[in-house]
Amino acid sequence: MSTELYGQGVQWPPEADDEGRLVLSSGEARIWESIEQILDTPKGTCPMDPGYGVDLNAYDPVTQPEQVAWRVANALEANEPRIDDLEVAIVNADASEGLLELDIRVLPIGSNTRTNRIFPLYRAS
Repeated sequence: MSTELYGQGVQWPPEADDEGRLVLSSGEARIWESIEQILDTPKGTCPMDPGYGVDLNAYDPVTQPEQVAWRVANALEANEPRIDDLEVAIVNADASEGLLELDIRVLPIGSNTRTNRIFPLYRAS
């Protein structure tokens, strides 16, 4: 999609090109980078926006995967306005490994193509 619709900015995570300049990203990549940032930010830790991020502290991903998926979906809906439609589904919840994998499917605004990514969430033992 166009830069006008989704914006352009420093790629996340930031990296430099061969000439030492920060690499920029645009289009749908900006949405997925934003999703990663939201998932990596505990709610309440962003001083400029205490509502930014996802609140996973109250739930154990291993024993309450549905609650975690619900919290992730709510955080993405609240913090990423470039998504028209969102689905968060549990792919794998393995208590013995302490692993929860979520399939996040998005329909970006102005698009008719749904894309998805699998995000692993780990619980420290």
